[in-house]
This record gives sequence, structure tokens and C-alpha cells, in this order.
Amino acid sequence: MNRQTVTYLKHIAMIPGLLFSHLAYSAPPPSAAECEAMLQVTVTDMDYGTYLGGSSGTIVMDTTGAMTYAGVVPVGGTVGVPATFDLVAPGKNCDKRNITFTMPASITMSNISGAPATTITITNLVTDLPVNPFQVRNVSTIRISGTLTATAGDAQAPYTGPFDVNFDF
Repeated sequence: MNRQTVTYLKHIAMIPGLLFSHLAYSAPPPSAAECEAMLQVTVTDMDYGTYLGGSSGTIVMDTTGAMTYAGVVPVGGTVGVPATFDLVAPGKNCDKRNITFTMPASITMSNISGAPATTITITNLVTDLPVNPFQVRNVSTIRISGTLTATAGDAQAPYTGPFDVNFDF
């Protein structure tokens, strides 16, 4: 009977010691600001390819890059490149946090030749993000595409333009 009592007391004494050692070495979870600072994002630019100038219409690109044309004639193919954001999980405990993704309602791009100065607009932006907010697991990819509206007066030149997206923890 004595032996059982000693064994029982020994196990009770070990449990608080284990809890204490776990608590003593457990780091607090990183803050949202720390997770945002550690998030790695690689961007691939959106590319609607080349289309014949002098016509008006729309080019609709889906998030896979497939494009459909209305009133605009493609030159060199019907596959584009959606804007792509590859996110790398920022580290321990950050991958368990929700991230809210926001993008603009439209994108305005300017021709880079500058003469004549013209702009094109991409509207009806869509993303392939299945749920928002989401959690990054290792590497997550988000694609954005939309509808490019061409007019007969658009300069026949490459167009460029920045746009902001946000990843908020």
C-alpha cells in the first residue's frame, strides 16, 4: 500500500513540472504586424497580349488566362497572363491566421510610348481565391483578371500601370 502511494505522488509532482517547462519556453504568437512583415509575395504581371489597333471592343480574360474577344482582333494568340501573386507562408503560427485580400474595382493603364497619351481600363476584376479571408499554407497563389475595354483611339503601344492589392492579417 505504501508503494502505490509513493508512485501516485511521484506522478502528481511530475505534471506541474511539465506544465511549467512548457509555459516557460513557449513564445507568444507573432502579432498581425509581424506576420505581415514576414509575408513573402512574388508578383507576375498581367498581360493581355497584342490586339489589332483601331477597333473598339472588349477582351475578357478569366483567371486561367483564357481570353474571349468582342470587336477586337487578337494578334498572336488568345491566351493571356492574369496578374499572379504567390504568397509564401511567413512562419510559425502566421499560417494559422486569416488573411483578408482586397483588390481595386478597376485598373487604369497608360501607354508607355506617351504619344499620343492614352489609357485603357480593366474592369470587372475577378480572382480565383475560393474564400476570403483565407489562410496561407506553404505557398498560395492568387490570380486576378478582368475585362479590358479597347477604343479605336488607343495608341498601338505597350501599356503599363500599377495597382494596389492588400493582404491584411
